[in-house]
Amino acid sequence: LVSTQSQARGGGGGIALMLGGAAVAAVALWLLARHVVARVMVVLAQAPDLDAQQAAAAADQAWRWFTWLSPAHRSADATQGPAYGLEPYAVAGDTYSQPPWAGRGGWSWYSGAAGWLHRAAVESIFGLQLQARTLCFTPALPSHWPRAELTLRRNGRTLRFVLLRASPERALVDSGQAGIGAQRLGIGEVLDWSALDSDRVFVLALPPLVAEAAEAAEAAEAADDAKT
Repeated sequence: LVSTQSQARGGGGGIALMLGGAAVAAVALWLLARHVVARVMVVLAQAPDLDAQQAAAAADQAWRWFTWLSPAHRSADATQGPAYGLEPYAVAGDTYSQPPWAGRGGWSWYSGAAGWLHRAAVESIFGLQLQARTLCFTPALPSHWPRAELTLRRNGRTLRFVLLRASPERALVDSGQAGIGAQRLGIGEVLDWSALDSDRVFVLALPPLVAEAAEAAEAAEAADDAKT
């Protein structure tokens, strides 16, 4: 993955180091996207040992990394956009990190990087773990997302998943899907999607954020005080 030939000339790149091996000339986006996937998987594996604040911080870090890789986010930035110089709707293979081409994208429409960025979004942020006949979710949504939805089409079935921050008891009502026969699906709960005979909607209740949990506890305590 490392070449000693400098490619900081502004054309298509690959991963390269400046001669001498000290300064990286190009950052491979596919490799970084793969790192996001791996990093979130590590965080999720450690989830039982993390408190709510640590888990939220880890999810926010993964989201920040994702926005650094996303051409849409990079192109929309007032500073990075002009330097990037590529389409906002296609993933580049790398981004140069050394002058005079710092921030410039190379190898546009690079399918390998696009594939890994897609996996970072679907498998790491949404946490979808899709198998041949089953699936489950272990999401790591950023803290500023109160809700997210994912639609999956498999073997003629359309499965819609609504993830929102709510208690399990309130999830169906707060999602607005209760009237159409939506079902609750727990975090990490395995669903045999191959056994479903029709389109379905599932609602997943995400743990509240630290601040939200504190506010809920204070509200519950105030309510108890009012009763006494």
